[in-house]
Amino acid sequence: MSTYGADWTPDQNRIIVEAYFNMLRKQQDGEPYVKTQINREVGDQTGKTRGSVEWKFCNISYLLEEMGHPIVSGYKPARNAQRGSLYQEISRRLEITQYPPMFVAIEQDMESGGAFDFASLEDARDRTYQNIVMRRGQSAFRNELLEAYQGRCAFTGYNSEFALEACHIIPYRGPDTNHVSNGLLLRADIHTLFDLGKVAVDTSDMTVILAGGMARSSYADLSNISVSLPHEPSKRPSAAALDQHRSLIGL
Repeated sequence: MSTYGADWTPDQNRIIVEAYFNMLRKQQDGEPYVKTQINREVGDQTGKTRGSVEWKFCNISYLLEEMGHPIVSGYKPARNAQRGSLYQEISRRLEITQYPPMFVAIEQDMESGGAFDFASLEDARDRTYQNIVMRRGQSAFRNELLEAYQGRCAFTGYNSEFALEACHIIPYRGPDTNHVSNGLLLRADIHTLFDLGKVAVDTSDMTVILAGGMARSSYADLSNISVSLPHEPSKRPSAAALDQHRSLIGL
């Protein structure tokens, strides 16, 4: 049954984002693929028309380009009106995941290696450290945020430096985005929630807002808490950047 004109459900978004990323992978690897066939398969699985599928592919291109990532050739970016669940599915596919990357690396080692291989332990440890450094953020950017926020998570006040990360409000697109006003110092798990679009900031009163479903989670206490701000106005997060993040995730 056709669902033309209706918003795409999270499951339908999962199907089309998976198809898009499969095309993107093949494009990057130089493998052939037939867009019309993929379009038809997505339409069969989602109940959407050919035109609706093509437009949604263009919506995905728009969000990926906005986030600073490559897109599938031929699907010209088109502004999307239903950002929330689509953005979250794209984020998941980009492996801005519910697990820190170090755990992903360990899981991949376990899955590919089968039984525990003691000889590979040192390499796995090195990769783990590299992933921690990448996730924490570029050293200078992170140090600036640690100083600006006095070594405390902006949302929770948590003060163990080992678990604090440099969070980009607008996704990283090179050195120009490593400005302290485009950052928040967040605890690792809160950083993940921010990137997944599960939390945002209401700039009218600088309080935390939660996505639907989070109110019933162990993070419910974050709702409506005041964001801790640096003493120096020049180091405070950009309201425009926070508003753009909120708009992007549909909160």
